Amino acid sequence: MSEKYDKYIVTGYHLEENLFNREEVNDILLTIEKFTERNKEKMLIYDINYTPDGKINTIHCLHKFETLFFDYFNNNTRLKNICKELLNEEDIEIMAIEAFLKPSGVGMASPIHQDNYLWCLEKPNALTCWVALDEIDGSNGGLKLYPGSHKLGLLNHIPSYKPGTSQTIDEKEYGKFDINSYINNKLSPGYVQFHHSEMIHGSNENKTNNSRRVITFQVKPKNINKDPFKEKNYRESLLKQQNKLKK
Repeated sequence: MSEKYDKYIVTGYHLEENLFNREEVNDILLTIEKFTERNKEKMLIYDINYTPDGKINTIHCLHKFETLFFDYFNNNTRLKNICKELLNEEDIEIMAIEAFLKPSGVGMASPIHQDNYLWCLEKPNALTCWVALDEIDGSNGGLKLYPGSHKLGLLNHIPSYKPGTSQTIDEKEYGKFDINSYINNKLSPGYVQFHHSEMIHGSNENKTNNSRRVITFQVKPKNINKDPFKEKNYRESLLKQQNKLKK
């Protein structure tokens, strides 16, 4: 195993600097904008979320309608190879692609959660590639990571009833970790932060004058499937939240 893999297994995350250059970052931002314009009429309530003043906060459907973001990932050998190395698997695939755009001044918070509660995978050997498209740190809603928290296993979650996010860790579980023990890594455009599917993480509001934009790729080995029972329960919970948010 590599040193990168050994550290990831212990901490639950890996930070790779300058994986994309400025031109590639600008191209991603423009592609997200054009994709949204082409497909906004198809998007449902949970595909896209807006801030109270009408700015896009999150887009959860970049893997729908078109294949261009799948192609972008599959053609990026360096990004894909890092995922293979961290997962210790050769045959991998994308589950979903999202954008978290947190506009300046009004970007909404994301309560702490573990991705695999939403993904419902039978095994947690999966990760998120969190690609920074702006200068990001704790001041403008950078990702709060709880190193080593993936070793706790999947904690109980409850519905968040917040636009752009569906679940949050039940406060009854807080005794299992230190709620103040998170880190905020400082990222520049083109940096990529990889985190384990059961890493506890979240983010604060963005009240600064600077945007906090990222695109994420959710990646798993092809030989890991979803647990149909867990997925059914999650979908039922999600539907209840969607119906409440529509009112």
